[in-house]
Amino acid sequence: MRDVIGTAWKLAWRNIWRNPRRTLITCAAVALGLLAILVMTGLVRGMNDRLIESLTEGWLADGQIMAPGYREAPDVETRLADGDAVLAEVRGAAGVRAASGRVLGPGMVAIGDRNQPVQLVGVDFAAERTVTSWPDRLVAGAWPEGPRDALVGRDLAEEMELEVGGPLVLTAAHVDTGDLDSVRLRVAGIVKVGDPLLDRSAAIVRLDTAQRLLALGDALHVIAVRVDDDAVLAALEAPGREVAGWRALAPVVQQMSELQAISFGTLLGIVGLILALGILNTLTMALVDRLQEFGVLRALGTRPRRLALMILIEAFDLGVVGVALGLLLTAPVYLWASTSGIPMPGVEVGGVEFTHPLHARLVWGEVVGLGAALVALTVAVAGITAWRVTRVQPVEALRRVG
Repeated sequence: MRDVIGTAWKLAWRNIWRNPRRTLITCAAVALGLLAILVMTGLVRGMNDRLIESLTEGWLADGQIMAPGYREAPDVETRLADGDAVLAEVRGAAGVRAASGRVLGPGMVAIGDRNQPVQLVGVDFAAERTVTSWPDRLVAGAWPEGPRDALVGRDLAEEMELEVGGPLVLTAAHVDTGDLDSVRLRVAGIVKVGDPLLDRSAAIVRLDTAQRLLALGDALHVIAVRVDDDAVLAALEAPGREVAGWRALAPVVQQMSELQAISFGTLLGIVGLILALGILNTLTMALVDRLQEFGVLRALGTRPRRLALMILIEAFDLGVVGVALGLLLTAPVYLWASTSGIPMPGVEVGGVEFTHPLHARLVWGEVVGLGAALVALTVAVAGITAWRVTRVQPVEALRRVG
């Protein structure tokens, strides 16, 4: 049996190069199919990675801790009363890499005779840079250092014509009494967070300044956390507080990713069908051209199963050569797409603007799986031709060709 398979393998390899043009056409179809699939796979995964990165590094972090009910209906009165104690406990928990307390509430920014409602955001600037990439998202100015330094969203700065170094007055109402309190600040920097709401309306100040303006004491509305694993978030649950991961905080993005996976699967199916039809057409042409050869082999006593085995091995060889060629074609394209990236200025997905180039990413296990799938597809399609070869009658084949 081993000798039979060895002989069939040698004959198959020789046969596919008897017509180099046809062989190269088939291999090119497999190669281009693999190139298209791998590039699409890498870009889709890269887009998902970039989207998640923009969300988690822009505002959501890996998860957030809030008072019960705050996520469903954000209200300045719904807060973690013992903010400092909760924050210290979270920072000391196993698996927590960083945590930053935040205060949010309505406010009013005034400069000269102009004023506008804003989203007041109070953060510990030293801690915030450990959970977000805001320092890298500054479009002008510098990271706040002084007690009266503030950041403003890019769109807010444009609308109110705010300049770096310029003054602004921020006013907010005390949570319990409604009394107004104001503070004069300096615009240290203009930031593009990536969240449309914050870019349009955020006035970001020191945490203690926001707590004083809202008369919150040490209370917090949100604690943003970075964790080693999503399982750590569940361990942070405790009475009087709610923990939500980024998927729960941005369900639309999760749903969009699932829809994208379905769409991509459908597209892969279409590409696979087109590829299968092309391979079948090429192998059918080969069957017609070699009909006399098959007739002679049958007349000499070659068993149908051995002919079918030879056809399948030929298809396997074609698939392997095509996949190897496809990997060679994909390598430079992927190298460029994964290192230089594809610029996406102004592109917004799920309410998140892509501020950096899109980098493709492939998983080696997936590359091997797709390559093996294309080889299997080639062999499976060749099965139709192999079955037809087993039905060839020697006399009829010789008569038709002759």
